[in-house]
This record gives sequence, structure tokens and C-alpha cells, in this order.
Amino acid sequence: MSSTTLYTFELSVWSAVAELAVLELGLADKVEKKYVDLVHGENFKPEFVKINENATLPTIVGPDGTVYKNTTDVVNYLASIAPVKVKAATEITALTHEANIDPNFALLSARNAEELAAKSSAFPKVFVENRHAGITKYSSTPEAKPFEALYTGKLAGSSWLLSLYTNTADEATKAEFYKASQATWDALTVFYFETLPAKLRDAGAGPFLGGEKPGVDDFHVAARVAHLASLFGATKSEEGLEAFRKGFGGKDVPVEIVKYWEAWTPRESWKQVYAKTLH
Repeated sequence: MSSTTLYTFELSVWSAVAELAVLELGLADKVEKKYVDLVHGENFKPEFVKINENATLPTIVGPDGTVYKNTTDVVNYLASIAPVKVKAATEITALTHEANIDPNFALLSARNAEELAAKSSAFPKVFVENRHAGITKYSSTPEAKPFEALYTGKLAGSSWLLSLYTNTADEATKAEFYKASQATWDALTVFYFETLPAKLRDAGAGPFLGGEKPGVDDFHVAARVAHLASLFGATKSEEGLEAFRKGFGGKDVPVEIVKYWEAWTPRESWKQVYAKTLH
């Protein structure tokens, strides 16, 4: 058994960052993966919260017992122990994690009543309901008592989302949600049409931010681009760019992102991480 354990989930955008890193960095035989089902709120099991009090994925427990509790720290740790050396993270990694472009909120966001109704009959509602049930279940156990503050906060946020997805929220709550959702998508538009293309141009010959092969920044960015395509309905790599174009109202996909997508999708790491579906 490996002494380095990666807690991950196959439908998690941030877990995909770590999964790509493991493969690209030559660590596939040195990292043991344990799956935590986010769709059913298993990250809120007290035994996992004891490992990572933030209840988030990916999480790594190193051979000395050190726990890496967020995506950036996880990937930086993997890069530090990898036999394959790549370009270190720059400010681009931080940009992909800015709160105003949170990919998990983007999945659940709705900018108007029609969009909320559509998502309420699809996977986002299933996720919201199951996650809430998981938090409720695990928070009621005796083992959860030391983490009461975490569960209280998570239940409040989960209840808010559930009220929106079950159409029990008042109009003021809905209006607040639509406004926050619009702000997120405005920020995502800037990121994908201005910020990221500029960063890719500045990187030089590429095709990656890390040069001829992906660097640490690329693991974060690649997972974000794949996730965006999935939000627009793409399940396979060959559907990604067209989904991107349609999702932004028919706007041409920036040439830098087209080239970036075409550089990533033939790679074995990409094929393995997204073997079942983009996410």
C-alpha cells in the first residue's frame, strides 16, 4: 500500500486537477487513491472531517502524516515529490481559484427563473438534495460533535440552496441568487475571453503555460476548461469547443483556448481523467 493517499472523486473539478497532476508527474504507482462520494455528501462523514476539517477534495495525507487540505497545496506537494519536474505554479493558479469564478457555484447557479427551473429537473437538484441529506445525516451523529461549527455553517448554506431548488424560497432570496449567479457568469466571461487568453499568449510558444509540457498552472487551468465545457453540456472531448461556443451565445472561442484544448485532449492523462465524462 502506498504511503501517500489522495482522497478524490471522479466528478469533482478540483479533484481532476490532482488526478491530472498524478499522471503527468509520473506518480500513478506512488499514490493510493481513496474515493469520497461528494454527490451523497460523504465528505461530511466525521471520519473524513477528522482528516480535513474543511470537508473538501482533493485531500492528501503524506507519508509523514502531513495533510494537504486544498487543491493548490495538494498539487504543489505532488510536484515536490514527483520524478518528473515541471514549471512551478505562478499567479495563474491563484487566478483559477478566485471566489468570483467558483466552478461549484457555477454548476448550481441560475440567472433567472427559467434557468433555475431547468436545473431543478436535472443533476444540480439531485446534487443539492443528496448533499443536504448527507450533511443532515452525518451532523446528527455523536462523532460530529467536535465539528459542530462546520456542520452548522454547511447546513445553513445547504438549506438556502435547497429552498431555491424546491421552489420554497421567497422572492427576495431568489432575486439575490439570480444576482449572484449573473455576477459569477460575468466574471467567468472575463476570465475565459480576456484573462486566460492573455496569460496563454504571455506564456510564449507553449502550447502549455508550462512550456512544451504541462506545468503546475496547467493542471488547474485544464480542469477548469474541461469543467466549463461540461457545464455547457459536453460529455466528450470532441464536443467541448462547440459547447463552449454555444454556451457563450455563439461567440467565437478564443484561438488561444482552442489551441490549448487541442494540446490537452490527446494526452494520456486527459484521456484517463475524462474517460467517462467531462466534469
